[in-house]
Amino acid sequence: MIKSGRSPAAQKLLHANSGMDPAWDAAIQRAGLLRVQDTHELFSAVETLSHMRPLRGEKLMIVSNGAAPAALALDELWLRNGKLATLSEETRDALRQALPVGVEIANPLDLRDDANSEHYQRAVNVLLNSQDYDALLVIHSPSAAAPGTESALALIDALKHHPRGKYVTVLTNWCGEFSSQEARRLFSDAGLPTYRTPEGTITAFMHMVEYRRNQKQLRETPVLPDSLTANTSEAHALLQQAIEDGATTLDTHEVSPVLRAYGIHTLPTWIAADSAEAVHIAEQIGYPVALKLRSPDIPHKSEVQGVMLYLRTAAEVQQAADAMIDRVKLARPRRASMDCWCKAWPIALAPRS
Repeated sequence: MIKSGRSPAAQKLLHANSGMDPAWDAAIQRAGLLRVQDTHELFSAVETLSHMRPLRGEKLMIVSNGAAPAALALDELWLRNGKLATLSEETRDALRQALPVGVEIANPLDLRDDANSEHYQRAVNVLLNSQDYDALLVIHSPSAAAPGTESALALIDALKHHPRGKYVTVLTNWCGEFSSQEARRLFSDAGLPTYRTPEGTITAFMHMVEYRRNQKQLRETPVLPDSLTANTSEAHALLQQAIEDGATTLDTHEVSPVLRAYGIHTLPTWIAADSAEAVHIAEQIGYPVALKLRSPDIPHKSEVQGVMLYLRTAAEVQQAADAMIDRVKLARPRRASMDCWCKAWPIALAPRS
Protein backbone atom coordinates (compact mmCIF):
# COMPACT_ATOMS: atom_id res chain seq x y z
CA MET A 1 0.00 0.00 0.00
CA ILE A 2 1.23 3.49 -0.83
CA LYS A 3 0.02 6.39 1.31
CA SER A 4 1.16 9.87 0.41
CA GLY A 5 1.21 12.89 2.69
CA ARG A 6 4.32 12.39 4.81
CA SER A 7 5.75 15.89 4.39
CA PRO A 8 4.14 19.07 5.77
CA ALA A 9 3.82 20.45 2.22
CA ALA A 10 2.01 17.33 1.00
CA GLN A 11 -0.24 17.32 4.05
CA LYS A 12 -1.18 20.92 3.32
CA LEU A 13 -1.93 20.09 -0.32
CA LEU A 14 -4.08 17.11 0.66
CA HIS A 15 -5.76 19.01 3.52
CA ALA A 16 -4.62 16.21 5.84
CA ASN A 17 -4.00 16.48 9.55
CA SER A 18 -0.35 16.74 10.50
CA GLY A 19 1.07 14.09 12.78
CA MET A 20 -1.21 11.35 11.45
CA ASP A 21 1.48 9.42 9.57
CA PRO A 22 2.48 7.26 12.56
CA ALA A 23 -1.19 6.38 13.00
CA TRP A 24 -1.38 5.32 9.35
CA ASP A 25 1.74 3.19 9.81
CA ALA A 26 0.24 1.48 12.85
CA ALA A 27 -3.09 0.86 11.11
CA ILE A 28 -1.44 -0.57 7.99
CA GLN A 29 0.80 -2.86 10.05
CA ARG A 30 -2.11 -4.03 12.19
CA ALA A 31 -4.09 -4.86 9.06
CA GLY A 32 -1.29 -7.15 7.89
CA LEU A 33 -0.45 -4.96 4.90
CA LEU A 34 2.83 -3.60 3.57
CA ARG A 35 3.44 0.13 3.21
CA VAL A 36 5.89 1.40 0.59
CA GLN A 37 7.45 4.84 0.22
CA ASP A 38 6.93 5.56 -3.48
CA THR A 39 5.66 4.15 -6.76
CA HIS A 40 9.06 2.62 -7.56
CA GLU A 41 8.92 0.64 -4.33
CA LEU A 42 5.30 -0.24 -5.06
CA PHE A 43 6.14 -2.03 -8.31
CA SER A 44 9.20 -3.59 -6.71
CA ALA A 45 7.05 -4.94 -3.88
CA VAL A 46 4.55 -6.38 -6.35
CA GLU A 47 7.41 -8.12 -8.16
CA THR A 48 8.72 -9.56 -4.91
CA LEU A 49 5.48 -10.63 -3.27
CA SER A 50 4.14 -12.22 -6.47
CA HIS A 51 7.19 -14.52 -6.69
CA MET A 52 8.05 -14.97 -3.03
CA ARG A 53 7.88 -18.11 -0.98
CA PRO A 54 6.77 -17.55 2.61
CA LEU A 55 9.73 -16.65 4.80
CA ARG A 56 10.33 -18.80 7.85
CA GLY A 57 12.56 -16.13 9.41
CA GLU A 58 14.53 -12.95 8.69
CA LYS A 59 18.16 -14.08 8.30
CA LEU A 60 19.77 -13.32 4.94
CA MET A 61 22.70 -15.07 3.23
CA ILE A 62 24.57 -13.14 0.52
CA VAL A 63 26.73 -14.61 -2.26
CA SER A 64 28.60 -12.26 -4.61
CA ASN A 65 31.48 -12.19 -7.07
CA GLY A 66 32.83 -8.95 -5.65
CA ALA A 67 33.13 -7.11 -2.35
CA ALA A 68 31.78 -3.77 -3.61
CA PRO A 69 28.23 -4.86 -4.55
CA ALA A 70 28.05 -7.00 -1.41
CA ALA A 71 29.04 -3.96 0.66
CA LEU A 72 26.25 -1.92 -0.94
CA ALA A 73 23.81 -4.66 0.03
CA LEU A 74 25.17 -4.71 3.59
CA ASP A 75 24.80 -0.94 3.92
CA GLU A 76 21.16 -1.07 2.86
CA LEU A 77 20.47 -4.06 5.10
CA TRP A 78 21.96 -2.18 8.05
CA LEU A 79 19.93 0.96 7.28
CA ARG A 80 16.74 -1.09 7.23
CA ASN A 81 17.58 -3.06 10.39
CA GLY A 82 17.86 -6.36 8.54
CA LYS A 83 19.63 -9.46 9.84
CA LEU A 84 22.54 -11.43 8.40
CA ALA A 85 22.66 -15.19 8.83
CA THR A 86 25.48 -16.84 10.77
CA LEU A 87 26.99 -19.89 9.08
CA SER A 88 27.48 -23.06 11.08
CA GLU A 89 30.85 -24.80 11.16
CA GLU A 90 29.36 -27.64 9.12
CA THR A 91 28.36 -25.25 6.34
CA ARG A 92 31.71 -23.46 6.50
CA ASP A 93 33.60 -26.73 6.13
CA ALA A 94 31.47 -27.75 3.15
CA LEU A 95 32.10 -24.40 1.45
CA ARG A 96 35.85 -24.68 2.05
CA GLN A 97 35.87 -28.04 0.31
CA ALA A 98 33.74 -26.81 -2.61
CA LEU A 99 35.43 -23.48 -3.34
CA PRO A 100 38.97 -22.50 -4.37
CA VAL A 101 41.61 -21.78 -1.76
CA GLY A 102 41.65 -18.10 -0.92
CA VAL A 103 37.89 -17.59 -0.85
CA GLU A 104 37.04 -16.30 2.61
CA ILE A 105 34.18 -18.28 4.08
CA ALA A 106 31.87 -15.71 5.61
CA ASN A 107 28.57 -13.94 5.09
CA PRO A 108 28.63 -12.25 2.63
CA LEU A 109 30.40 -14.99 0.70
CA ASP A 110 32.69 -13.18 -1.76
CA LEU A 111 33.59 -15.59 -4.56
CA ARG A 112 35.96 -12.90 -5.93
CA ASP A 113 35.88 -11.30 -9.36
CA ASP A 114 37.53 -14.30 -11.04
CA ALA A 115 34.71 -16.65 -10.00
CA ASN A 116 33.12 -18.57 -12.85
CA SER A 117 29.65 -20.05 -13.17
CA GLU A 118 30.83 -23.36 -11.69
CA HIS A 119 31.90 -21.59 -8.50
CA TYR A 120 28.42 -20.09 -8.21
CA GLN A 121 26.86 -23.49 -8.71
CA ARG A 122 29.07 -25.15 -6.11
CA ALA A 123 28.42 -22.46 -3.52
CA VAL A 124 24.67 -22.53 -4.07
CA ASN A 125 24.53 -26.33 -3.88
CA VAL A 126 26.28 -26.28 -0.50
CA LEU A 127 24.03 -23.51 0.80
CA LEU A 128 20.89 -25.32 -0.35
CA ASN A 129 21.86 -28.10 2.06
CA SER A 130 22.10 -25.61 4.93
CA GLN A 131 19.41 -24.47 7.36
CA ASP A 132 21.46 -21.48 8.55
CA TYR A 133 19.54 -18.79 6.65
CA ASP A 134 15.99 -17.88 5.65
CA ALA A 135 16.62 -16.19 2.30
CA LEU A 136 19.49 -16.33 -0.19
CA LEU A 137 20.65 -13.30 -2.18
CA VAL A 138 22.90 -14.03 -5.16
CA ILE A 139 24.71 -11.03 -6.67
CA HIS A 140 26.57 -11.02 -9.99
CA SER A 141 28.70 -8.23 -11.41
CA PRO A 142 29.67 -8.28 -15.12
CA SER A 143 32.81 -10.37 -15.47
CA ALA A 144 34.75 -12.01 -18.29
CA ALA A 145 35.31 -15.04 -16.06
CA ALA A 146 31.60 -15.48 -15.39
CA PRO A 147 29.31 -14.12 -18.13
CA GLY A 148 25.94 -13.06 -16.77
CA THR A 149 23.76 -15.38 -18.83
CA GLU A 150 25.97 -18.40 -18.19
CA SER A 151 25.99 -17.78 -14.44
CA ALA A 152 22.22 -17.25 -14.42
CA LEU A 153 21.68 -20.59 -16.17
CA ALA A 154 23.99 -22.29 -13.66
CA LEU A 155 22.00 -20.88 -10.74
CA ILE A 156 18.65 -21.82 -12.28
CA ASP A 157 19.95 -25.33 -12.96
CA ALA A 158 21.21 -25.72 -9.39
CA LEU A 159 17.84 -24.70 -7.96
CA LYS A 160 15.95 -26.89 -10.40
CA HIS A 161 17.82 -30.09 -9.60
CA HIS A 162 18.36 -29.70 -5.86
CA PRO A 163 15.67 -31.29 -3.63
CA ARG A 164 15.35 -28.08 -1.59
CA GLY A 165 15.55 -25.73 -4.57
CA LYS A 166 11.83 -25.05 -4.73
CA TYR A 167 11.55 -24.46 -0.99
CA VAL A 168 14.31 -21.86 -0.54
CA THR A 169 13.61 -18.15 -0.94
CA VAL A 170 16.13 -16.85 -3.50
CA LEU A 171 16.58 -13.29 -4.74
CA THR A 172 18.91 -12.35 -7.58
CA ASN A 173 20.76 -9.17 -8.46
CA TRP A 174 22.51 -9.27 -11.82
CA CYS A 175 24.16 -5.85 -12.17
CA GLY A 176 24.52 -4.16 -15.54
CA GLU A 177 21.70 -2.56 -17.50
CA PHE A 178 22.27 -4.16 -20.91
CA SER A 179 24.74 -6.96 -20.26
CA SER A 180 22.37 -8.62 -17.79
CA GLN A 181 19.07 -8.19 -19.60
CA GLU A 182 18.99 -11.78 -20.83
CA ALA A 183 19.88 -13.12 -17.38
CA ARG A 184 17.08 -11.15 -15.76
CA ARG A 185 14.66 -12.44 -18.38
CA LEU A 186 15.72 -16.01 -17.59
CA PHE A 187 15.16 -15.43 -13.88
CA SER A 188 11.71 -13.96 -14.50
CA ASP A 189 10.78 -16.94 -16.68
CA ALA A 190 11.98 -19.25 -13.90
CA GLY A 191 9.86 -17.42 -11.31
CA LEU A 192 12.83 -15.95 -9.43
CA PRO A 193 12.67 -12.33 -8.24
CA THR A 194 15.43 -10.33 -9.93
CA TYR A 195 16.63 -6.75 -9.46
CA ARG A 196 19.07 -4.31 -11.04
CA THR A 197 20.87 -3.06 -7.93
CA PRO A 198 22.02 -4.52 -4.61
CA GLU A 199 20.11 -1.83 -2.72
CA GLY A 200 16.91 -2.58 -4.62
CA THR A 201 17.27 -6.26 -3.82
CA ILE A 202 17.67 -5.57 -0.11
CA THR A 203 14.64 -3.30 -0.22
CA ALA A 204 12.70 -6.18 -1.76
CA PHE A 205 13.93 -8.58 0.92
CA MET A 206 12.88 -6.18 3.66
CA HIS A 207 9.46 -5.91 2.01
CA MET A 208 9.17 -9.65 2.54
CA VAL A 209 10.35 -9.34 6.13
CA GLU A 210 7.93 -6.52 6.94
CA TYR A 211 5.07 -8.33 5.25
CA ARG A 212 5.85 -11.43 7.30
CA ARG A 213 5.94 -9.38 10.51
CA ASN A 214 2.66 -7.66 9.70
CA GLN A 215 0.94 -10.92 8.79
CA LYS A 216 2.12 -12.40 12.08
CA GLN A 217 0.78 -9.37 13.93
CA LEU A 218 -2.53 -9.69 12.08
CA ARG A 219 -3.02 -13.15 13.56
CA GLU A 220 -2.40 -11.94 17.09
CA THR A 221 -5.29 -10.98 19.35
CA PRO A 222 -4.51 -7.81 21.30
CA VAL A 223 -4.75 -8.20 25.06
CA LEU A 224 -6.15 -5.27 26.99
CA PRO A 225 -4.49 -4.40 30.31
CA ASP A 226 -6.48 -5.40 33.38
CA SER A 227 -6.48 -1.81 34.61
CA LEU A 228 -8.22 -0.50 31.49
CA THR A 229 -11.91 0.19 31.97
CA ALA A 230 -14.06 0.87 28.94
CA ASN A 231 -17.44 2.55 28.81
CA THR A 232 -18.05 1.67 25.18
CA SER A 233 -21.68 2.78 25.17
CA GLU A 234 -20.68 6.30 26.19
CA ALA A 235 -17.89 6.42 23.61
CA HIS A 236 -20.21 5.17 20.87
CA ALA A 237 -22.83 7.74 21.83
CA LEU A 238 -20.30 10.58 21.62
CA LEU A 239 -19.04 9.43 18.23
CA GLN A 240 -22.54 8.89 16.89
CA GLN A 241 -23.51 12.41 17.95
CA ALA A 242 -20.47 13.81 16.15
CA ILE A 243 -21.40 11.89 13.00
CA GLU A 244 -24.97 13.17 13.15
CA ASP A 245 -23.60 16.71 13.52
CA GLY A 246 -21.68 16.22 10.29
CA ALA A 247 -18.23 16.19 11.89
CA THR A 248 -15.40 14.35 10.15
CA THR A 249 -12.78 15.01 12.83
CA LEU A 250 -12.73 15.72 16.55
CA ASP A 251 -10.61 18.45 18.08
CA THR A 252 -8.77 18.12 21.37
CA HIS A 253 -11.69 19.35 23.44
CA GLU A 254 -14.10 16.92 21.78
CA VAL A 255 -11.92 13.82 21.79
CA SER A 256 -11.10 13.99 25.51
CA PRO A 257 -14.48 12.56 26.64
CA VAL A 258 -14.05 9.66 24.21
CA LEU A 259 -10.62 8.87 25.63
CA ARG A 260 -11.89 9.18 29.18
CA ALA A 261 -14.61 6.65 28.37
CA TYR A 262 -11.79 4.16 27.81
CA GLY A 263 -9.97 5.13 30.98
CA ILE A 264 -7.30 7.16 29.16
CA HIS A 265 -6.44 10.31 31.06
CA THR A 266 -5.74 13.55 29.21
CA LEU A 267 -4.84 17.07 30.23
CA PRO A 268 -7.95 19.17 30.87
CA THR A 269 -8.63 22.01 28.43
CA TRP A 270 -10.75 25.14 28.63
CA ILE A 271 -12.35 27.15 25.83
CA ALA A 272 -11.90 30.93 25.76
CA ALA A 273 -13.79 33.19 23.36
CA ASP A 274 -11.27 36.05 23.47
CA SER A 275 -7.99 37.14 25.02
CA ALA A 276 -9.62 38.52 28.17
CA GLU A 277 -11.33 35.22 28.89
CA ALA A 278 -8.08 33.39 28.11
CA VAL A 279 -6.30 35.46 30.77
CA HIS A 280 -9.11 34.83 33.27
CA ILE A 281 -8.90 31.05 32.75
CA ALA A 282 -5.10 31.06 32.93
CA GLU A 283 -5.21 32.88 36.26
CA GLN A 284 -7.52 30.20 37.61
CA ILE A 285 -5.65 27.09 36.44
CA GLY A 286 -2.15 28.46 37.06
CA TYR A 287 0.92 29.01 34.92
CA PRO A 288 2.50 28.01 32.64
CA VAL A 289 -0.23 27.35 30.07
CA ALA A 290 -0.46 26.46 26.40
CA LEU A 291 -2.65 28.42 24.01
CA LYS A 292 -4.04 26.78 20.88
CA LEU A 293 -6.34 28.01 18.16
CA ARG A 294 -9.58 26.07 17.93
CA SER A 295 -11.18 26.25 14.49
CA PRO A 296 -12.88 23.80 12.15
CA ASP A 297 -11.92 26.14 9.28
CA ILE A 298 -8.17 26.02 9.96
CA PRO A 299 -7.13 22.37 10.31
CA HIS A 300 -3.43 23.21 10.15
CA LYS A 301 -2.85 25.53 13.08
CA SER A 302 0.78 26.01 12.05
CA GLU A 303 -0.43 28.08 9.07
CA VAL A 304 -1.23 30.94 11.44
CA GLN A 305 1.12 30.01 14.31
CA GLY A 306 -1.92 28.79 16.15
CA VAL A 307 -0.08 27.11 19.03
CA MET A 308 1.81 29.00 21.74
CA LEU A 309 3.52 27.11 24.56
CA TYR A 310 4.91 27.89 28.01
CA LEU A 311 3.06 31.15 28.59
CA ARG A 312 3.94 32.18 32.14
CA THR A 313 2.15 35.48 32.80
CA ALA A 314 -1.17 37.16 32.12
CA ALA A 315 0.57 39.60 29.79
CA GLU A 316 2.07 36.76 27.75
CA VAL A 317 -1.32 35.06 27.45
CA GLN A 318 -3.05 38.26 26.34
CA GLN A 319 -0.33 39.15 23.85
CA ALA A 320 -0.30 35.62 22.42
CA ALA A 321 -4.09 35.53 22.06
CA ASP A 322 -4.29 38.98 20.46
CA ALA A 323 -1.44 38.14 18.07
CA MET A 324 -3.21 34.93 17.14
CA ILE A 325 -6.37 36.89 16.37
CA ASP A 326 -4.42 39.30 14.16
CA ARG A 327 -2.80 36.45 12.24
CA VAL A 328 -6.18 34.84 11.66
CA LYS A 329 -7.55 38.15 10.35
CA LEU A 330 -4.67 38.39 7.88
CA ALA A 331 -4.92 34.76 6.79
CA ARG A 332 -8.72 34.69 6.62
CA PRO A 333 -9.85 38.26 5.87
CA ARG A 334 -13.43 37.19 5.19
CA ARG A 335 -13.69 35.96 8.77
CA ALA A 336 -11.82 38.86 10.34
CA SER A 337 -14.50 40.54 12.45
CA MET A 338 -14.21 40.11 16.20
CA ASP A 339 -17.75 38.81 16.57
CA CYS A 340 -17.25 36.21 13.88
CA TRP A 341 -13.87 35.23 15.31
CA CYS A 342 -15.35 34.81 18.76
CA LYS A 343 -17.83 32.31 17.41
CA ALA A 344 -15.69 30.50 14.87
CA TRP A 345 -12.24 30.57 16.42
CA PRO A 346 -12.30 30.21 20.19
CA ILE A 347 -9.05 29.41 21.95
CA ALA A 348 -8.26 26.26 23.91
CA LEU A 349 -6.03 26.44 26.97
CA ALA A 350 -4.28 23.62 28.76
CA PRO A 351 -1.91 23.63 31.74
CA ARG A 352 1.77 22.90 31.09
CA SER A 353 4.01 21.12 33.56
